[in-house]
Amino acid sequence: MHICLWSPMQRGTFDISTPGAHSCYHKIAPCGNINSSSSSPRTSLVAGSKHKVEFQQNLNHYYTIKPGTIDISFAVGLNPSENDFTVIHSLSDYNAMNQITQTNFSVEINLPNQPCDECVLRVRYLSNNPLEDDHGTVFHQCSDIKLTQTLINIKRKDKEQEKRVESMNKERQEDPHDCCIPESYVNSFFHIIPAIDFRSEGVIYYDKKAKQMRVTVVNNGGRGNTTYDGLFHMWMNFTSGKQYYYNYRNGTCDLYGLDYWNDWCFGNKYNQSSFWFDKMKNTSPVY
Repeated sequence: MHICLWSPMQRGTFDISTPGAHSCYHKIAPCGNINSSSSSPRTSLVAGSKHKVEFQQNLNHYYTIKPGTIDISFAVGLNPSENDFTVIHSLSDYNAMNQITQTNFSVEINLPNQPCDECVLRVRYLSNNPLEDDHGTVFHQCSDIKLTQTLINIKRKDKEQEKRVESMNKERQEDPHDCCIPESYVNSFFHIIPAIDFRSEGVIYYDKKAKQMRVTVVNNGGRGNTTYDGLFHMWMNFTSGKQYYYNYRNGTCDLYGLDYWNDWCFGNKYNQSSFWFDKMKNTSPVY
């Protein structure tokens, strides 16, 4: 649902301390109803170079019937219109099996080889999910940038990367291991992000017949009360459409609305391969 962008830094306020953060919710095209000015902060990048766009899908709204996409686009101008944007990279949404999932992305792109003093880099989450259609189903985040000229400004193709993608696509087509987990399932997990000294661990309870899930997660020891170091319990009832998010340390319980139930499956048959084979350098789910 929500999406936040920090490289380059988004317009307006920035906060990813909690799932469903207000600063990650901007639906009005083309830039979430946040305009820029000539005095707005602007990130300077080199035209024609590579850049890692870093952002977070602050809530996940995977829609089984018509899975969504995340795209990165570019436009010249201070406040360009929707028609001015050109998509330069796109990747598939993925089934996180939990709406309250904060997933970090680091996507390397080739910047346009056209210097500009005022231009915009945008990340969109096109969820396609009808349950998110309050002001449309697309979420926007724009960054004001400047592209500078250099002596050598040649847009190169990464042949090695293309070969890797070609090889992985071939493996994907030939992979016979598409599968779904059992109807009733319990699984322990742990997740580590060395760059920010983060570790989480917990247990997932999955019940397809009842269409319910429960997740217990401990972040960095669970002695604090934030998403970085807290202990949390999540109860998901897809029949009622409610998800409770309980912070054990401070005793607060937040109510979230759920999207449609998705079977927990893997592979091409279930549209869960293209996400992993897109040209992404890193993804880091944080529960």
